[in-house]
Amino acid sequence: MQSNDNKKVDVAVIMACGIGDRLSPITFDTPKSMIKINDETLIERQIKQIKQVGIDEIILVVGYLNDKFEFLKNKYNIKIIKNDKFKTTNTLWTLKIVLPYIENKNIYISPSDIYMKDNIYKLYETNTNFKGKFFAGSTNEWGFDLDEKDNIIKINKTSNDSYAMVGIAYFDKNDTNLLCKLTDELLKDEKADEYYWEEIMVKYIDHFNNYKLEKIDKDIIYEFDNLNEYLSFDGLSDDTGCYSFQLISKIFDIKQKQIQIIDFAKTGITNRSYVFKINDSKYKKKYIMRVPGLNTDKFIDRRIEKEALEKLEKYNITEKIIYFDEKTGYKVSEFLEDSRCLDPNSKEDIELAMSEIKKLHSIGKNIIIEKNKNIFDFIDCHTRLIDENNLSYPFNDNDELRKKIDEIILYIKSFDRKIYYCHGDPNPSNMLINKEGIKFIDFEYTMMADPIFEISMFALNCNYDIDKLDMLIDYYKKAPYDNFVLEKLEDAQIKKIVVAYYILSHFYSYLWAINLQYVNSRDYRDVIKYYHTKTNEGIEVFNKL
Repeated sequence: MQSNDNKKVDVAVIMACGIGDRLSPITFDTPKSMIKINDETLIERQIKQIKQVGIDEIILVVGYLNDKFEFLKNKYNIKIIKNDKFKTTNTLWTLKIVLPYIENKNIYISPSDIYMKDNIYKLYETNTNFKGKFFAGSTNEWGFDLDEKDNIIKINKTSNDSYAMVGIAYFDKNDTNLLCKLTDELLKDEKADEYYWEEIMVKYIDHFNNYKLEKIDKDIIYEFDNLNEYLSFDGLSDDTGCYSFQLISKIFDIKQKQIQIIDFAKTGITNRSYVFKINDSKYKKKYIMRVPGLNTDKFIDRRIEKEALEKLEKYNITEKIIYFDEKTGYKVSEFLEDSRCLDPNSKEDIELAMSEIKKLHSIGKNIIIEKNKNIFDFIDCHTRLIDENNLSYPFNDNDELRKKIDEIILYIKSFDRKIYYCHGDPNPSNMLINKEGIKFIDFEYTMMADPIFEISMFALNCNYDIDKLDMLIDYYKKAPYDNFVLEKLEDAQIKKIVVAYYILSHFYSYLWAINLQYVNSRDYRDVIKYYHTKTNEGIEVFNKL
C-alpha cells in the first residue's frame, strides 16, 4: 500500500438518482440499486466495499424513491444529498450538486446500480483513470481510444471490440478541480439537462493529462441492462427486493423466481401495471399487478375504490379482483383474455363506449358511496395541496383563470343537478373490450358526480378537441338505457353543460398534474401545459354559447 497522502482517496461519490426503466417492473416501486443479489442490495454491497478499503467519506446522491435510501445514512455513516431535479435532468446536474463537497479532493465517481463480484476500490490511486472492461463486438457502451501507454485519447459513445466504461472513475485533486470547472462550463450548453456527467470527458478529454484506462476483468463487474439479465443472474436470491414481487409471492405462496413477466398492461400517467403468469401447474391463468402511482395516496382514497369495486362485483362489468390492499393501492386481478383497450379513433368503439358508460350510470343509480368526492371537491383538494406545498402555478393567469372557473362552477350548480355513482376516469385504457362488451378497470378516481361530467372526462382522456362533444352526446342519447341523465334539459343546455364540464375536467387535470410534478417521479411539464391550453380553449367556446 502506498503511503503518499496526496494519492489517498478522500471521497467516494455514488449517483443513485435514476428511475431505472430498463428493469421495469421491479423499479416501479424499488430503486434499481436496491435490487438484491445473494440477499444483499447493490448499493449496500458497494458501500461496504468502499468502506472495506478504508475510504470513510461517502456521498450518495438520490432522486427517485429517495426515501428508500434514508436508512443508509445512519447504518453506514454516509452523507445523502437529494437531487430535486432528477426528473428533468441527467447525471451532469447530479455532479453539479456535489461540487461543493469534492473540490481539492481525490475522488471516486460511481453509479449505484452495478454489482462487483470482487472489490476494485483502493484507498490509494496513482493516476486519474476510468475503470473499463473489454466488450467484444459492437455495443452501446461508451468506449475508449487508447495510446500505447493506455492513456485515453478519445471517448466514443459506442464501442466495437474495445475497452469501454464500467461506470467507475477516479480523479486526483487537480483533475477534480478541473472537472468542477468544466461541469459549470458544460452546464451552459442548451442541452445540458440531457447530458451524462461523462459528456465532460467526451468533450474535454484533451484538457486532462495522462488520463488512464485501468483494465478490469470482464467477470468482475456487472450492470443489468434489462429484467431478463437480472432474473437469470447466477447469484440471484429469491428475494429481489421488489415489493410487488414480494406481494405476489405471498398471495400465491410461490417463490419470486416463479414470476414470469408477460407484458406491461397499461402505461397510465399514475398507475404502473404488468401482466404476469406463474411457473407452477396450479396456476393456469395470467394476472395483472397494478402498482399505484407514487404519492397518489395524497388525493386518492383507496378505501372508496375498494368499496366501489365490491358494490359493482355483482354486475359483471369489472375485472375479477384477486387481491386489493386499500392502504397501499396495490391490486392483483385476473387478466382478461381476448380483450383490448378501447380505440378512441374507432367510431364503433366510441359508440360502444358511450353505451357502456350510460349503462354504468344506470347501475350507479342504485349505488351510494358515502364520503366520496365529486369534481368540485377534487378541484378544491388539488388547489389546497398546491397551496399547502407552496407550489407555484406555471402560468401568470391563475387569478383570472380561477375567477372564470368559479363562474363556470356557479353556472353548473345553478341547475341543481343530482349526483350518481360514476367511474371518474373513463379512459380508453380503463375500458377493455371483449366479446361480452366493455369491462371497466381502475376505479381509483371514482366519484359521486353528475354523469354529464363523465362524458366530458371521456373526451379529455381521448385527447378530443371540444368539437367532438356533440358526437359523444349524440351517441349517449341513442344508447339503449334509461335517459334520466339528460331529461328535463334542452339541447342548448346540454351543450353548454357538457362544455362547462369539459373545461372543469381539464382545469382539474391541470391542477392534478401540477401536484404530480411535485410528488411523482416523472416530468409532467408538457402535461401541465396541455391541460392549461385546453382549459382556456374551452372557456373561449363557453363564452360564445
